[in-house]
Amino acid sequence: MKKVLSIVIVIALLATQFILPAFAEEIEITVENVTVTATRDLIDRYDGSWDVEYDEEENKTKFFVYDTTAAEFWFELEMSDGETFSGDMWEVSGYLDTEFFYDNIVCYDENHIGTYKVEVGCEYFTAEAEVNVVENPVESVKVEATETLIENWTGDWEEYWEDEDSVEFFYYDTYYAFPYYTITYKDGTVYEGFDDAISDQTGYYPYDIDTQYGNPWVVGKNTAKASFLGVECEYEVEVVETPVASIEAVPTFPLYENYNGYWAEKPTEDGAEEYFEYSVVDSLPVFTVTFKDGEVVEGTTEEIWFLTGEDFVIVNDQYDNHWTLGENTAKFVYMGCEVSFPVEVVKDTVVSVTGEPMTYLIEKYSGFWENNVDEEGNETKYFWYDVYEAEPMFTITYEDGSTFTGTDEEIYWKTGVWTYDYTEQFANPWVVGENTANMSYLGHEFEVVFEVQESPVESVVLTEENGLTIEIKYKDDETASKAKAIDVVSEYVGFYEKTYIVTTNGEIECTIYTNADEEGNNEEFYISVLGVESNKLDNSDWLNATLCANEVAYSSLIYATGSEELFGKTFTGYNSASEEQDLTQMVALSTYLCEYWPEIDEPYFYHNLGTDVINENLQGVFGVTFEDFTGVDGYNAETGMVEVFEPMESAYEYETKDMNFVDGKWEKTFRVVEIETGKVEILKIVLNEDMTIDRILFRMFGDVTGDGKVGALDARWILQHVALTKDFDESQKLVADINGDGKLGAIDARGVLQFVAGTKKF
Repeated sequence: MKKVLSIVIVIALLATQFILPAFAEEIEITVENVTVTATRDLIDRYDGSWDVEYDEEENKTKFFVYDTTAAEFWFELEMSDGETFSGDMWEVSGYLDTEFFYDNIVCYDENHIGTYKVEVGCEYFTAEAEVNVVENPVESVKVEATETLIENWTGDWEEYWEDEDSVEFFYYDTYYAFPYYTITYKDGTVYEGFDDAISDQTGYYPYDIDTQYGNPWVVGKNTAKASFLGVECEYEVEVVETPVASIEAVPTFPLYENYNGYWAEKPTEDGAEEYFEYSVVDSLPVFTVTFKDGEVVEGTTEEIWFLTGEDFVIVNDQYDNHWTLGENTAKFVYMGCEVSFPVEVVKDTVVSVTGEPMTYLIEKYSGFWENNVDEEGNETKYFWYDVYEAEPMFTITYEDGSTFTGTDEEIYWKTGVWTYDYTEQFANPWVVGENTANMSYLGHEFEVVFEVQESPVESVVLTEENGLTIEIKYKDDETASKAKAIDVVSEYVGFYEKTYIVTTNGEIECTIYTNADEEGNNEEFYISVLGVESNKLDNSDWLNATLCANEVAYSSLIYATGSEELFGKTFTGYNSASEEQDLTQMVALSTYLCEYWPEIDEPYFYHNLGTDVINENLQGVFGVTFEDFTGVDGYNAETGMVEVFEPMESAYEYETKDMNFVDGKWEKTFRVVEIETGKVEILKIVLNEDMTIDRILFRMFGDVTGDGKVGALDARWILQHVALTKDFDESQKLVADINGDGKLGAIDARGVLQFVAGTKKF
């Protein structure tokens, strides 16, 4: 901590003691002792730069100046009040509120290698540190470009001067060529990988050396130059023609005069010229991109980026060519191909706007809690009501007397402009009754009155009975509904995420709250239903178990989808108690904890994972870790990373059927349907108290014999079990309960026979 704040510094630097400033009535605090250590050696002729000096006769001498801050000094401070502080130069600078000075190492001789003593200090102390300059360890550098660059695309337009003339050229960014480096050290060690991997292995990044100024690259092969620790090499980068044959664009909406954009200034001889900069993307242009291979892609800039991974770049010339009413020309570039299209700027002809809500808002439900911080840093919590949940209808009146009435979305798709609520509810929080919202459309301000009604819910009570039970009492009902919670799901409705707890009585829309301190203590779990908060439980075991089980179920199904192609085998079960499972399968399964994007056309998503991350996933989901990854497909011993291909399109649908807390363990059962075949399976996950997995039962529904199919023999076995002549294990009992009543009987055997006969579907 800083010892004294906000004072005038008057200091005398002494030889044995360094005084920190203090008020006269305070005890002076001094830096009694300082130890400075260089934590990094400097590389010969690398950590610094060359310089020259001239004598009186203009003779030039070249010398090298080492930047000693690259030695990354570490300070140990002992204060006169007994406090100690450790940190680097920047941390100590902040601690003492001071700036540092330091000596650089200047070398005129041919040999620079050795140990040098340098002074490092600030206004409170000066200390000496030893810095080593060591031999450059690099023997050679080899680079190979792994990707081609696209003509006039993978880079930026630049300019250079030639004979007093400006020459514009396209500067290609070699990063997009994904150069692969092979660094050989003098001791024989070889480091390979892309720039981040080289940095991870050596502590240093390779650099690109410019070869393009005065020598613009062209379509074909070009010479690039790279450097690592001062050792340079050349390599080839190929520039190819754009794959785009043509682009067409059509705007969806006009732009409104002095509205869709912002006011800007352009300097002039007389001061500044003010002009309006229009936002072209507000016109929502739709592009049709035709590639040379015949492929055609259509959509907005965002949609095309999502489909191709390449984005449009706007060529903005409004600074020199201000747009006016009427047609104006917009320009975009995509993969080196330019497209121009007209965008119309129209006059605002709106006279007035009114609004009327179609329904009401519910107290502390139709919106969300917000925090407002005033200028003095005081924080106030208030509930912000989303007026659009009241489904307001707006009526726009134009100069010619015509009108248009519609929802906010309908108005947007007609005009390209949304209505806007700018009510400062934090200044005047809304209450039950009528409240006035301040709204605007195209800059026209108007007021709308919204009604807030009390919640229809009287109380919400949570109890831990074999998991979680929710009891809801409504104000207009004398009896409360009580249901067992078995799952939690969420979905996006427009821009908002809605959460539901699935119970034995159906879904309950609610907000879930979990609170705990930084150490995980004082944990609370509660929910809010239609604005009414429940009681608080002192743990969130049910929620944690639900999320963990869902994650494992999803991972298992995703793995089952792709395992046949990836590993030549199909995932049919998992028991983390046995470490004899194929390690590659386990590592792959541990990585399927990513976000699911079904819109992606590619069936696989490629990325690298560190072994530490994989072990964290394995421990969290399956309760095991591994030290030896040499048997894993895609493992790179140099980087400690595993290359993973994740199947992104699941061929399964699943729903939660039941969840129980039995003998200290959570048991969650899922009904799984293979979409293509309609085959029904049962997936049961058992979680320990620490949310690790004890076992997973994954079996075809009705298949009590375990032969991978459902037949008359399965029905006979069920009848034998009912007659007490055949024992079933847990998995057999699970898949034999056809009617789902929790017990086995003749009706379950009948259900199997009906399925076999084709008169019943599972």
